[in-house]
Amino acid sequence: MPQINTIIVGAGKSGFAVIRFLAGQDRITLTDTFRSLDSQEMTLLAQLKVEYLPEEQAVKQINEFDRLILSPGVPLSSPIVQEALNRGIPVLGEIEFAFLESKKRFPQSKVLAITGTNGKSTTTHLLSDLIKGGGRHAIACGNIGIPFTDALGQAGPDSYFCLEVSSYQLETVSTLRADVATFLNLTPDHLARHKTMDNYRNAKLRIFNNQKDGDIRISPYGKPEISRRDQMEVLNLFFSLTPMDLPGCFLDNKGNICLNLSGNSSEIILHKDQLLIPGQHNIENTLAACLMAAAVGIGIDSIRKTLERYEGLKHRLSIVAQHDGIRFINDSKATNVDSTYVALDALCGPIILLLGGTHKGASYKPLIPLLRDKVSHLIFMGEAIPSLKADLGLLPHESIPDFHVAVDRALHLAEAGSTVLLSPACASFDQFRDFEARGEAFEAIVRSWIANRA
Repeated sequence: MPQINTIIVGAGKSGFAVIRFLAGQDRITLTDTFRSLDSQEMTLLAQLKVEYLPEEQAVKQINEFDRLILSPGVPLSSPIVQEALNRGIPVLGEIEFAFLESKKRFPQSKVLAITGTNGKSTTTHLLSDLIKGGGRHAIACGNIGIPFTDALGQAGPDSYFCLEVSSYQLETVSTLRADVATFLNLTPDHLARHKTMDNYRNAKLRIFNNQKDGDIRISPYGKPEISRRDQMEVLNLFFSLTPMDLPGCFLDNKGNICLNLSGNSSEIILHKDQLLIPGQHNIENTLAACLMAAAVGIGIDSIRKTLERYEGLKHRLSIVAQHDGIRFINDSKATNVDSTYVALDALCGPIILLLGGTHKGASYKPLIPLLRDKVSHLIFMGEAIPSLKADLGLLPHESIPDFHVAVDRALHLAEAGSTVLLSPACASFDQFRDFEARGEAFEAIVRSWIANRA
């Protein structure tokens, strides 16, 4: 059988996951739109017999390739993608590629897909724990940090892929079919790429494409704009912070998390105050995850036991340390304004807040009431400083471009009773490879500062 000549566009996690998967099978070429590779990456490519081409050269040689596999960070508008499409060369996103491979290898496996502006990672991580708690094999993958393609190496015939999917990833799906698909919420984000909220919403709605009889769609009650009713044979379930008569998962008037799959009678899982993860947003995430788990047959007793011990996701309102009456919280996962709003709403002041990074196009003005009410010191950092100043400049603040210097300043300002909060409302790419690296840098600085004060 002749080798397929594949070009992979994007040298991030997804791109290298596909390289590892296809090494020894396809003839592979890698290119990247945004950056050059370092020496360690070039050594790995040589070991795997992968050719690297600068994008300009790859565009010139595009006719040599049988298919193009696209990393989510590369837009469809990039020159190499447009050239491939114009010449009829198939373009697959990494999620689409991995889904097709999963069905070849594990046709009985299940895809439980989650999208939304906020809460995707926590919901995906919790769902994976709920499935595992029910005695089944689950893998949290996709946008959560482990590419879907890498997850194939951990999977078996009956695996559940708990798949976090971003709008970028959904742009390039064509056959992805989720057995259970959940759209959590929608607020402004990624407008620099999508341009309009309609485009952003429509990309997210692609999570429901290709669902068939027996599949399940989950969305928040009272939000028809992020739900679809075009296929009545698909079961629609809902989650709600208030009581409802529709089938789904909701809070009753006493604050109990209740499950009602039939639409007739409900069962109490536990009280919301028994959750270990803070904030109203995490109650919504929990409702959605519980509903997804119950929809695939995980029992209420098992769900309850998992919730009673679930402590949340790293880099999302994660307490790094408490020292001399000061609390240090890593919320690096807050890469948009709404996530930072949720964090501020969940915490008590006084807060020393670190805001900034790579601007994503949305206004920061919705933060103003909480900033005035809870934040004692406001520090702008990174490339987003001009945009932050434009929206929030009338509030008292300091502007410190370098991340490490900004964190040091926040620590210097801290005193007993205050909280130092990294909740940037921005992407991390101005100074870090991803939000995880940014969060780890914050934690390292905090721990070093505490050690030096001991």
